[in-house]
Amino acid sequence: MKGVLPICIFLVALLALVVVVTYQKLPQRPLGTSEQAIKDGSKIVRLKGAQLTPKSFKGSDFTDFFTINKELGGTAVGWTGSVSELKKPEGAPAVVESLGGVYDYTAIISIQVYDRKTGALLSDFKNGKKEILEFVNKNRPAYFGMGVEVDLLYDQNPIAYSQYVALFKEYADSIHQVSPKTLVFPIFQLEHIKGMAGGLFGKLNDSTSQHWDLLLQFPNADLIAFTSYPTLIYKEPNTIPADYYKEIFTKTTKKVAFTELGWMRTGSIKGWEASKEEQEIFLKRFANQIENERVVAVLWSFMYDQLAAPQPFLNMGFRANDYDPLKEKTSPAEIYWKKL
Repeated sequence: MKGVLPICIFLVALLALVVVVTYQKLPQRPLGTSEQAIKDGSKIVRLKGAQLTPKSFKGSDFTDFFTINKELGGTAVGWTGSVSELKKPEGAPAVVESLGGVYDYTAIISIQVYDRKTGALLSDFKNGKKEILEFVNKNRPAYFGMGVEVDLLYDQNPIAYSQYVALFKEYADSIHQVSPKTLVFPIFQLEHIKGMAGGLFGKLNDSTSQHWDLLLQFPNADLIAFTSYPTLIYKEPNTIPADYYKEIFTKTTKKVAFTELGWMRTGSIKGWEASKEEQEIFLKRFANQIENERVVAVLWSFMYDQLAAPQPFLNMGFRANDYDPLKEKTSPAEIYWKKL
């Protein structure tokens, strides 16, 4: 989409930095309570948490992220990156998986499959079946996403998209053989699926360009996941339609997850001036629409503002990067998130 840099590009680069953190090898971790329920199939447990977005990736700034996530009721942490990271024994996804046992969360691992600039499938995905299966066999992840915002690939390169769909089916079948209880899924960009390209996306909303049909091309997916940033379309959360998220459940019978969710906490873009209160209002509207639905996981995109993030994603964290709990009040959105 023209107008804003897709945030998953930034997240892939950012989360790869976790490899610079001092990493201690940990023993095979025990399953957390919520993760055990998922694997046992005893009930649908709605996980919540954040993508791995600490104040920094150094020292206590890094480990404090996991403590804060748990204090806010977080039961999940998301990581997004490349297949090449999976094969590193002390790489980012291995760290995130291992720390789950320490901080009692379920890791939600997602891999990027195509180049956003060229629209070509990444070679480490096309040729990475062995690395993917080895990672899955070793770590037995509860959640494994293959492909981030793949509906954008459909528009950019239909041939590559068709190749991706075929590889997804092949890889997912193999993953299920190695680790039957790992939930495998594709990730779509909700606003794009809805044909909404106006606002800060830089184009026009067009209901005739909806792509809901793409959800049906993944019969062996365990669930369907989305990224969602309605703040790029709507200037105020109160203007989001009452069925904005409910519509999803009329388009698929599968369980649903949100691997990226965000609303600006502050903003300097003319017409899109935001506030902490707006962020809270958005969360309440979102929660109301998914309350009785088949949602298994929700990840807020940013715990802390990330200084390298492009506008308009720069101020979507629950906390500013220089947030000091001794000098500032907790934001209403963070308080509500803890109750959610």
